[in-house]
Amino acid sequence: MRQKASIEYRGDVKENFDRLEKASATLTFDDNKLELIDFEHYVSDEEAGNPYNCYFRIKALSDGFSALSAGCEYDYKALKRFIKELDELIDFKRETVHFEEYGYGSKPTFSGDGIGHIKVSGLIYGEYRSQSLQFEFMTDQPVKWI
Repeated sequence: MRQKASIEYRGDVKENFDRLEKASATLTFDDNKLELIDFEHYVSDEEAGNPYNCYFRIKALSDGFSALSAGCEYDYKALKRFIKELDELIDFKRETVHFEEYGYGSKPTFSGDGIGHIKVSGLIYGEYRSQSLQFEFMTDQPVKWI
C-alpha cells in the first residue's frame, strides 16, 4: 500500500518565514524524495536589492536514481511567491508550479491532476552542468509546505 506524501522541515520555517536565514525541507513519497538542503538567506543582500540572496542545494531521489545539484541561487521574494503558488496548487487553484533557480538552471516542476495527485518532475544539474538528472514521480496526497 502506498503511503501519503510527507514534508519535514528543519529550522525556524513556520514561525519566522519572513526573516528565515537557515532551513531545509524534504518532500517524501514512498522511496522518492525531493529535498531543499543547505538553505541560507542573506538578509543584507536582499535588503541591498541583490536578487541572488538565497543559496541552497536540491537533492532528488526518484525510482532509485539520485542527484545533488550544484549550489543554487535564488531571490527570497521569488521563493515566497513560489511557496504561495505551491499552496494554490495543493488547494486546486492552480494546475502547475514551475521553479527555476538562477545558478545552473535546475528546475523542479509540480503539476496537479485535479483529484489530489501531484506530479513532481524536473531537471537537476550538477557542478558545471556536467551531470544532470531528469526525474519524475507522483505523490498520492496534497500536502502543505508551510
